[in-house]
Amino acid sequence: MRRPKAPSSNSSNVRAQTRLGEIRTRIDELDSQIAAMLNERLKLAGELTEVKAQLGMAIKDRSREEQVLDRVSKIGETEQMRNAIRNTYERLFELSRQIQQENAIDPQVTTYFPQVTIFGIGLIGGALARLIKRRLPDTKIIGVDRDDVLADALEQGLIDKGVEDQKTALQRSSLIILAASPSQNIELLKEIAPLLSKRKLVIDVTSSKRQIVELAENLNLKGADFIGGHPLFGSERSGLKAALDLSVEGSTFCVVPGEKSSEISVRRLIRWLTTLSFHVEVVGSCEHDAVLARTSHLIQLVAVLIGSQIARDIPDNELAKFARLSGPGLRQFSRLMKSPPTMWREIVAQNKTDIVDALTDLQKGIDDLLSALKTDEVCLDTLFQTASRLPRVLDA
Repeated sequence: MRRPKAPSSNSSNVRAQTRLGEIRTRIDELDSQIAAMLNERLKLAGELTEVKAQLGMAIKDRSREEQVLDRVSKIGETEQMRNAIRNTYERLFELSRQIQQENAIDPQVTTYFPQVTIFGIGLIGGALARLIKRRLPDTKIIGVDRDDVLADALEQGLIDKGVEDQKTALQRSSLIILAASPSQNIELLKEIAPLLSKRKLVIDVTSSKRQIVELAENLNLKGADFIGGHPLFGSERSGLKAALDLSVEGSTFCVVPGEKSSEISVRRLIRWLTTLSFHVEVVGSCEHDAVLARTSHLIQLVAVLIGSQIARDIPDNELAKFARLSGPGLRQFSRLMKSPPTMWREIVAQNKTDIVDALTDLQKGIDDLLSALKTDEVCLDTLFQTASRLPRVLDA
């Protein structure tokens, strides 16, 4: 019986070359379609800039990105394909954000505050200076602080000039940022009030707002505007060195106008902050302090109280065993336990009423839980269900 001839290597090569050409032709067709769709998608990303600015939204929206990543990665037929699609879209998001950031730098915004004076080049002041230099590099920044701090800030390129004299510091600056401690910001506002003039805007970064906003309402600011401010970022550390490691882009910045704050100044500040990548929340001083007493100040004090309760009357060698047996929950609280007490003493003093209310509500909750535990009427499921609503909103 005659065996069939084996296919020649030449015919195999011809078929392979033909198939290669077919695959490349199809890839070229797909590349043209993908490029056209990418062009359209990146154009839409550019249009997002103005819409987000109108809504006071930050450029980066990680929750939205995660939704897209989850959706598109499911198209992949294998785990390898799903990972490749996800990585491709991660890079696409980076390019989209870059386009939005470039479009966000409106030339008109750069004219709002061509020179900015920052009193206090510490954690918050230093972080703001670094962000301004990154996003609006033509802005001239005047720093007011101790000589050694100013020397470091100049070396880091965070400020253009460091001065000690308040009058000199305010000259030609259209925006003045009070970024010292809470009590120092109060005193600074009193001191600079007689030196202010029209077309100047003063903001602060204090964690409590009612006291300084009310003070500004009662001072003669010589035609200048005051708007309370509170950037919602921070660290358990303090000082300029800590600012260099602080990631602030995309953070929330609370804008807290007073009754005398002009609408034009508020709009300009919001637009300027949005250009710096902040998500802006406009809120009244009383509401701000009541909410922050529960979402920030209470949590800080509870963390310190827990640390104090655990560490009290326990020598270090026994405390080390506690540390070895601790879970991630305690370690998350431990960062807050390292916060500077001096600053928090001032924050508590300025927002005492709302903090006492928050602590009283917490105490009632603890009392109710204790009573339920003693009578075996524990409703932990209800507590957990109610509490779970908060992370769902935070993660949205």
